[in-house]
Amino acid sequence: MNKKLTLSKQNAFVTLFIMTLLAFSNNVFAHAKQENYIWLNVDEDAIVGRVEINVNDLRDKLGIDVDATGDNRIEGLKASSDSIQAFIKENFTLSDEQGELSYTFGEPSLFQEGNDFLQFPYRTDRLPVSSVITIENSLFLVPPYSDQDRFHRSMIVAEYNNVSGETFNQSNVAIVFTPNRLVQTLDIENPGSILNWKDFLWQGIVHIAIGLDHILFLVLLLLSAVVKYENKRWVPVASFKAALFNTIKIVTIFTVAHSITLSLAALDLVNVPSAAVESIIALSIIAMAFNNLVPVFRAHSWVLIFAFGLFHGLGFASVMGDLQFRVGFLERILLMFNIGVEVGQITIVILLLPVLYFLSRKALYQPYILRGVSLVAIVISSYWVLERTGILSA
Repeated sequence: MNKKLTLSKQNAFVTLFIMTLLAFSNNVFAHAKQENYIWLNVDEDAIVGRVEINVNDLRDKLGIDVDATGDNRIEGLKASSDSIQAFIKENFTLSDEQGELSYTFGEPSLFQEGNDFLQFPYRTDRLPVSSVITIENSLFLVPPYSDQDRFHRSMIVAEYNNVSGETFNQSNVAIVFTPNRLVQTLDIENPGSILNWKDFLWQGIVHIAIGLDHILFLVLLLLSAVVKYENKRWVPVASFKAALFNTIKIVTIFTVAHSITLSLAALDLVNVPSAAVESIIALSIIAMAFNNLVPVFRAHSWVLIFAFGLFHGLGFASVMGDLQFRVGFLERILLMFNIGVEVGQITIVILLLPVLYFLSRKALYQPYILRGVSLVAIVISSYWVLERTGILSA
């Protein structure tokens, strides 16, 4: 009876997580939320392009509601275009060796796919004297806007250079601007692309290396992989083979879960607010740490690992935000990034598992290492929860 009740609670737990995931989910258009786009092309006598801004950013961050003026959105856009263009000019400049390249705007319009983005075409007064230009771009990337949305990005997209006769892929994102990268240079004759799929193998590895929350979650899993719970206490597993089997099982479950949501998010089939994802990831660390202290799930801890692994996959997908365009190599890029994530995880396992197995045979393991690390993880993750939900800053 107790076993059936426990399984029932676990099933309800999984159902709750899936419902939470679906509640936050929605389909998005080719342009992604929390991003704006600056198209930068070279014509015969000037740099031409357009700035595309999400309607929600104008309303929520600038207080400009284009839907509140006129009978339709295009009328509201035209009525508010002066203030929007002034904001763009304050936060987006182009310059070369001779100084700043001034530019003027054309008639604003709506992005034809979904009408969620507004377009502001621009044209500089001259061509730069050399192929390398300096771009200063702080659109929604500095306070007070970055305080509201610390995940916002601004993209520079190159299509063509009519002077050199070069045509670039329409999905050629040349530069990504973030709050830490507001000034960058661009070679307009060879803009390059961040969408080189081979680079995403390394990006996956780096994302694990710098992702302290993901590392901490994995460490907590490994801490319990070298022991088993018997007679209300943790005892060492019989052999290293048993510890290795536990580790393979745990890592496989975690990998399957985060691969599912990473793929869904990268393919724009699921979109969950980043703040919610980051908060739940912090909560997942607290839950795993408590499970190490008081193993409620015990043999069925895979339920907890799989459920939280879904949200860790959405966390990994934050890096895949650079793929806001549906490119031909998307599947290959996704595969390489996921492989990179697994390489990072396997490296951590290779380094830690033998050490933890050795320490698990010592009397100090349960009171000082297993419990000690778990308690520290709870403290750190509790701080992250307060920070990511905005409670701490308030």
